[in-house]
Amino acid sequence: VSGYGLLHRDLSEKERADQDHLMRILQRHKLTALNTWSRKSNAATYVHAKGGSQIDFVCSRKSVADGEAKRARPVDTYMAGWRVTGHKPVIASIPHRWTPWKQPKRQDNNVLKDLGDNAPLLRYCQENQPCNVTQLREAVQRAGGIAPMKAKKPELAPVDDSISGCWKLRRKLHIAQTAHRNLKKALRARKRQRTLELLSQAEKAASKNDVRGLYGIVNLLCPNKNALRIRLRDKDGNLMCGADECRELAQYARELFMAPEYPKLQLLPIAAEEMCIERWLRAARKLQAEKAAPNNSPPLRNWKQHSEPVVTILQKLASGSLCCEEPVIPTEWTEVQLAWLAKPRKSPSTPANLRTVGLMAGDTKMFMMVLKEAISERVMQGLWDIPQFAYRKFSSTIDALLRGSLHCEQ
Repeated sequence: VSGYGLLHRDLSEKERADQDHLMRILQRHKLTALNTWSRKSNAATYVHAKGGSQIDFVCSRKSVADGEAKRARPVDTYMAGWRVTGHKPVIASIPHRWTPWKQPKRQDNNVLKDLGDNAPLLRYCQENQPCNVTQLREAVQRAGGIAPMKAKKPELAPVDDSISGCWKLRRKLHIAQTAHRNLKKALRARKRQRTLELLSQAEKAASKNDVRGLYGIVNLLCPNKNALRIRLRDKDGNLMCGADECRELAQYARELFMAPEYPKLQLLPIAAEEMCIERWLRAARKLQAEKAAPNNSPPLRNWKQHSEPVVTILQKLASGSLCCEEPVIPTEWTEVQLAWLAKPRKSPSTPANLRTVGLMAGDTKMFMMVLKEAISERVMQGLWDIPQFAYRKFSSTIDALLRGSLHCEQ
């Protein structure tokens, strides 16, 4: 609409609204101001005592605004030269381009179709008395004649194959670029749809409290995560190898979990009804299929999916091992694999900054659930009347304090 030679000044709110209205009119009709493309030093069209302003414009359509037209500028004039203020004339050169495609074509009139038009001319030739000049001109006009052939442009020379092929390749390139843009758009839409489906799956897993499924989806959404690895260091700050790390963790676990002395108690037989099949079925239903399991052991989902035949076998195995005269707990049910995890906001360079998670196989978990259900009632009954500061079911710290104070008073 305007060039870099447009003078700017501070406008009021009304003047700014008028300017926006004028700019919209020029944009709508595809017009451009020709005298805004010259230098700003000579752009003022009105000179007054306080300076100059640009208030006169020559506008034309953008299609005819070529380089010569954009040289439009105000000039000084010698008319009324004693006046130093006032408007300056703006000189512009705008090309006039006529478009003849809307004009009707002329019809060929080379051959005189009506031969009766030369009758007056023949009659005047046979008369003894000649006609006047006006009559002669009218007769010749009515007689007509054969017009000369119109000048035509010669046929264009055939285009070279290389030039024609270049334009064909250009059209093919445009088609390929359009197809490539459409392909990228479709890929972005497909990727967005897949992300939305993953988010929907994550919401469903969170509503079902499926922690494993939720974190699996999070890993799919953010695969390039910075995992915190355990790298132990010795006293000098050097990194340990794998064997040294295992020995250090084993020594730390012995100091943390193993008592200095523990008596080996003789096992007593358990009643057969304590290992009934109903308790094993309840334990199998409580088994969480997506929890972690020790290495070289079946996943917990396998134990849960095949719970019906497995429960029968485990009930027979437990009854045969614990309900006899010399009860023995299978060694596999006494083993736990420790998984070491880094504590949050701590460097995993020492064992003290790590926490442990005990991983048990599916049969071990079910055995522990059955054993817990069998002895929990007796243990709670024995602890109920003993004052102690510990949280248990249907108990609070206030109740424990009251019972402790009552015991001291008695």
